[in-house]
Amino acid sequence: MLPCQLLQGRDRAWTTTLKSAAVGASACCLILVNPAAARTASAVPEPSASPAYSKPCTEKKLKNCPKPGTYEPGGGSTAIYLDDGLSIWWAWSTVEEPPRGQVPQYLHVNVRYTNESSEIRYFTCNGWQDPAKVKEWFLRDGMEIGYVAADHTLCSDHPDTNFTLAPHRSFVSWARFHNVPWKGDRIAIEWGEFGKGKYINPYKYPKQ
Repeated sequence: MLPCQLLQGRDRAWTTTLKSAAVGASACCLILVNPAAARTASAVPEPSASPAYSKPCTEKKLKNCPKPGTYEPGGGSTAIYLDDGLSIWWAWSTVEEPPRGQVPQYLHVNVRYTNESSEIRYFTCNGWQDPAKVKEWFLRDGMEIGYVAADHTLCSDHPDTNFTLAPHRSFVSWARFHNVPWKGDRIAIEWGEFGKGKYINPYKYPKQ
């Protein structure tokens, strides 16, 4: 199965609470947004640092592709949501090993919820069954070029999941994308109505 294709399109608005659902990987695509849509897609400001230039990852240039393995993001804040006694962070990601001679096709993103309050917090997958609530946004060569929606998430694959977080405890959720960012891309994770994090390097810290 090929990675996501480039399609022309516009951004869609969101609604709802903690959710995600299974659609086939064939539904995955990179949605390109026009500059006006890109500016309003997130309240997070654009990076002020010099842009990192991306290295195309193709079957003829496999050396440019990120190696299969696990990485911690960096080069900026990994926070996606910080408010109301709850923090949500992009914790780590895994590039799935592809068949020999092919480019990587799947990125697994792990997100950590931490209850920073003194109250018990309750979460449910009800309403989060659609995996497209979660997106990876791309900043390539200094330009926001669009996003890829997840094709699987914890809640799309396990829609009856409910979990409880005691004070100062954490829980890890996940999403899978049928698209692996190039080296040099900066990625922002959008996690449903919790919003969108900052553009950071998804491969900053390889984990052994």
